[in-house]
Amino acid sequence: MSLIKDTSYFTLAVVSGEDIKIAGKVIGHVENKKVTDASHRIIGYVVGNTIVNARDSLMATFNEGNIVDAHNHVIGHYDGGLHAGAGAAAFLTLIPRYAA
Repeated sequence: MSLIKDTSYFTLAVVSGEDIKIAGKVIGHVENKKVTDASHRIIGYVVGNTIVNARDSLMATFNEGNIVDAHNHVIGHYDGGLHAGAGAAAFLTLIPRYAA
């Protein structure tokens, strides 16, 4: 389980295996280089250390615990490796658009 944190290092969510969770509720997934919502609809992809949306627009990059948006602003942090970074970047950029 890896923590997803905002810019002040407050824990927002967790990446647990393939699942992205808030308060124990699954809100999305990162599996097989795909980002999906809670219903497993594809909303983006993992390409190296980046997250792109379904139209191939860059949403965020992740590296060394930092998540950076397409405008080169740090938008959050994560604990763990590249899989945790992918989940954290997806949570901060893609999933809020589809979770409502």
